[in-house]
Amino acid sequence: MPSFWVLKNREKQTGVSVFFVDEGIDSGPILVQKNIVITKPNLEDLIIKSKKVGMMAICEAVDLINRGNYKCIPNNDDEMTYFHFPSKSDVKEFIQNGAKFY
Repeated sequence: MPSFWVLKNREKQTGVSVFFVDEGIDSGPILVQKNIVITKPNLEDLIIKSKKVGMMAICEAVDLINRGNYKCIPNNDDEMTYFHFPSKSDVKEFIQNGAKFY
């Protein structure tokens, strides 16, 4: 639920990454990254937008791989974040921060 946490934490942007899979969790070298500016604090809209950007990023990554023309971006462990499933208090703060589910 990354989009929930982005809105709960009042972040101004988020993004998507396409990476090679390795033995870790989301830790492989990154092929494509795209930023997404958050224009309104609406979870449904952000999920739809991020999925569309993600699909385009996957197409771009496949094209780069097919052409053999790519340079990976290191996936720095120090910059990774993971969150638990939202609790009732997380949802309450999400709403208090002005975010909406729909």
